[in-house]
Amino acid sequence: MKFAQIKQGAAAVERVECTTVDGTPFGAAARVLMGEDDDAILSAAQQFTIERKGTPKEGDPIYDFAINLLTVLHGYDDPDTPGERFFASAEEVRKRLDRERIAYLAERQQAHQDTVSPSARKLDPAQFVESVWEHAKAEEGASLPFERWPPALRRSFVRSMAVALATSPPSRSPHS
Repeated sequence: MKFAQIKQGAAAVERVECTTVDGTPFGAAARVLMGEDDDAILSAAQQFTIERKGTPKEGDPIYDFAINLLTVLHGYDDPDTPGERFFASAEEVRKRLDRERIAYLAERQQAHQDTVSPSARKLDPAQFVESVWEHAKAEEGASLPFERWPPALRRSFVRSMAVALATSPPSRSPHS
């Protein structure tokens, strides 16, 4: 059977709750972004950044904001009408949501994307210890491995760190 002959079904969605800046609650359905969505996001983010005299590359605050903004625009459907976008435009998102809410929704969409992705979602014990040392040895201000990981892997790493810290014996030092 050819790929084109495989039956297509609806992609999984996850309801995400948030509030507008004025405190009005809403729920939207995070959906999986496909190739054409990625193309639209990257192209529009590049244009958005250039118009604002930024440099369209990762690490430029204007570009990073544009990626989040456009991920929110393309990554959410109306929970009552599957397949229809929840947000009408990037301008609508910017008028009712602040930078933190936009970043939160973008992160939640990416976390949902990870749940349907075949990529790694957690580290085995040896990888975890190796990653802890890699982070500990990094110079201040250097790029850290977790910055390149998908949200599900970051979540697993932070939780493992918290469990390790919470279950470690208390220090006998008077300064701890």
